[in-house]
Amino acid sequence: MADEKRMSYIEPRQRLPTFEEVLYRKTRPPVDLFNFYLFLQREGAEDVLDFWLDVQQHENLCRAYFKDVRKSGKTVKEDWPQFWEYARRRGSIYGNVVGAGASKRSTVSSGDADPEKRPLSSQGHHSRPGTPGNMQTGWGDAKDPHAYRDYQEAPPRSSTPFSLNLGRRSTTMSKRASRAPTFIPRDSAITRTDLIASAERIFARYLLPSSDKEIYLPPSLRIHEFPLSSHQLPNPTSPNYEVEASALAQVPDMFHAQKEYVFRAMEQDAFPRFLRAKAFGNLTPVSALARLCLGLVALWAGLAAAFALIFLDVKPKAKRFFLFIPFTIAFLCLVSHQYELDPILVFLNQSETTPFRTMPIHEPYVRKLLLGRAIWVSFLIVFLVVRKYLSALSSRSIHQLNPNMSQQIEAAKKLAAYTAVDNYVKPTDKSQYLRKMNGDERARSLGSTVPYVVERILQQGEEVNKDRIFLPTGFQSKQLIIGGGLRLGDVSQYTRIDVTIDGADEVDSNLNCIKGGGACQLQEKVLAEAAKTFIVVADFRKKSAILGTSWKQGVPIEVAPGAYAPMLERLKEMGSPNAALRMAKMKAGPVVTDNGNFVIDAPFSEKDYKNPKELLVKLKMLTGVVEVGLFCDMAKAAYFGNEDGSVSIRSADGKTEEVQAH
Repeated sequence: MADEKRMSYIEPRQRLPTFEEVLYRKTRPPVDLFNFYLFLQREGAEDVLDFWLDVQQHENLCRAYFKDVRKSGKTVKEDWPQFWEYARRRGSIYGNVVGAGASKRSTVSSGDADPEKRPLSSQGHHSRPGTPGNMQTGWGDAKDPHAYRDYQEAPPRSSTPFSLNLGRRSTTMSKRASRAPTFIPRDSAITRTDLIASAERIFARYLLPSSDKEIYLPPSLRIHEFPLSSHQLPNPTSPNYEVEASALAQVPDMFHAQKEYVFRAMEQDAFPRFLRAKAFGNLTPVSALARLCLGLVALWAGLAAAFALIFLDVKPKAKRFFLFIPFTIAFLCLVSHQYELDPILVFLNQSETTPFRTMPIHEPYVRKLLLGRAIWVSFLIVFLVVRKYLSALSSRSIHQLNPNMSQQIEAAKKLAAYTAVDNYVKPTDKSQYLRKMNGDERARSLGSTVPYVVERILQQGEEVNKDRIFLPTGFQSKQLIIGGGLRLGDVSQYTRIDVTIDGADEVDSNLNCIKGGGACQLQEKVLAEAAKTFIVVADFRKKSAILGTSWKQGVPIEVAPGAYAPMLERLKEMGSPNAALRMAKMKAGPVVTDNGNFVIDAPFSEKDYKNPKELLVKLKMLTGVVEVGLFCDMAKAAYFGNEDGSVSIRSADGKTEEVQAH
């Protein structure tokens, strides 16, 4: 309640607070001293702020002592002549208080020198944010010889006040420091013994080598020993009285230079990062990392769902609306991580103090900054979500991704088929061989060459076709013949054929072909050899200089089921380490040909493909091979439909011709 009343009197500022304002509690959350302490705690550097606050308390304690002296009717010169002389000669931050002349060493970090404005004990104290403020237990003599026994064995000091020192060894002095009171209660007047106790506690806690809260200081600012005892003042009869009295006179100003160094270090190093984290963001690093992980998971889920809906072409498209949910979560978390700002929390006027714990934003200017950034971040999130959602909504299935390319391929097949039929299927020809272009799922999805061959033959008229006989190699080509009303025949009846028109998986410059993608290479080769003229029809994608350039699956080899396992080993020895049994796509197990055999796809090197006839002979000599999908020196011509509407014709004699389709 007291803090709320005090905050109500803080005038709103139209700028970011200074470091001094934060230290003296003139700011509100999330840029207040409490949040700054938590920020340093996350970095393992809260000891630096603890040191500054304890020294500030020590100086306020000294100011209170000097005021008590003046209220008693004495002057500081009468009560403590050694300090008065020290302040007169060398200057002191308490110069105006003790009446020893103008202060020579007061700086910005000393703040308000009036202890009434910074009351101690019952009126309040400079305890550390989030730490106990009243530990009232006694502690021992700082002159204990064991207190410094580990000094020579201390680990190397850190190079910056904001480095976390780990593995520090405990000493007697540091153990006593942990039991030292944070402030001295004002049940009685403050004495010089209280000042010594305060200074001794600071030395033991922060400056003693290997202490739990040791901070880094430059060599010129290090204090290596503390020769006083809080149990008694220097004894005038002691032989060391002059040394101890001189040391006592330095106690009020003892840590001021170190305090100034720490102040500047925090102001230049930690404070800018604190403002960046709290005035321009509202998330802690752990929370931001959690949002990154959640965002990546949500993005993966959204993309997976989008690809499934798009490529499976799920109807209706309204089902894609639900993609809005994972994409919104994904972009909200990812953008929040990037900017370290959650716009939802800002709109709720909340800022994180520790991971997933928030507090209201009370600083007006910071609230204004965060609100502006939250609006920008929200706009960016909405833009990304809408763009991704519209992209998913308008995306087409794989069948529609490139309709122009699909149309070009089909047009090329049609041109090649029409031209081949016009040149080789003459009215005097009696028997023809027709088959589908390719038997794999990809070829079927893009169409085949055979329908265009049938289409062109049917265009010649029923009168011409009534005396023709057509021989199929498989079920699909058989259905095309029957569906077109053409006469169906069998190679056992008609051993000589006028023309065989067939597709190919790849054709090289010498008209050697790879066939068997549809697992019908045995029937295909039987009918190709039975024909007077064997013509290959394909689109521009199947034209290559050397086999294996575009057809990467390998040479189809039909093998007896019982021979496939040793066959794979023999093929690896022959130079096809990736030879594999072809597996079915719509059923479990391998592909089975119309003859009840298996198919092995065996890729070979470019060297082997340069001499396909020699490779064919080697493969045919293997025991268990039924047929090989290499068609060498069999085709009379190959017709390739091109993208530009022309047809390229390669002849067995090496001639190449390009014609426009009729």
